[in-house]
Amino acid sequence: LVGALGRGAFDAASRFGRKVLGDHVPKVDEQLKKLVQSAVSQSLSLAIEQLATRAAHPKSQAEIRSRVATSTRRLFRLPTEAALEPLLALPLEAIAAVVSAVLRHNLARPEIRRVVVDELRLFVDALGDRPVGDWLGDRRAAFARDLRELLGPLFAGFFASADYASWLAEASKRTPTIATDGNPSDSS
Repeated sequence: LVGALGRGAFDAASRFGRKVLGDHVPKVDEQLKKLVQSAVSQSLSLAIEQLATRAAHPKSQAEIRSRVATSTRRLFRLPTEAALEPLLALPLEAIAAVVSAVLRHNLARPEIRRVVVDELRLFVDALGDRPVGDWLGDRRAAFARDLRELLGPLFAGFFASADYASWLAEASKRTPTIATDGNPSDSS
């Protein structure tokens, strides 16, 4: 009952306020929104500043270093499969996005590009005359499946894109036709 009376009183006051303020309600509403946004922004800035101050404290830095060292020691003792298990649980798209970003970052560095080229040359020297299927061995079928799963959606997306449809329409206009004399001619 008290809640209903309170809501009723608030609604009546609100209606009365709108009648009194008239055209000023949107202005007041906008100013109130700006004040709230400013307060939230200042609160976040203050919180971030306090976190930065705490993190810069020597005691906090020592604690962070200690936790990183402990975590690193635990990671080094983990079997590789256990360490990579969380990564393998991620969707392939998420892994591909991270891997491509890391590759772009690393390949932008000249020393990394040199190492990659050197490794590729060593690979070609060692396996260059063997068919790809030989060095895949019994992983052939799994590799083919993985390749289909990775490239299938990429190609499907490409072939369904507006850019491909536009290119295909343009290319079909230029398709050579056979003239009555038997020589190909351009239809454009």
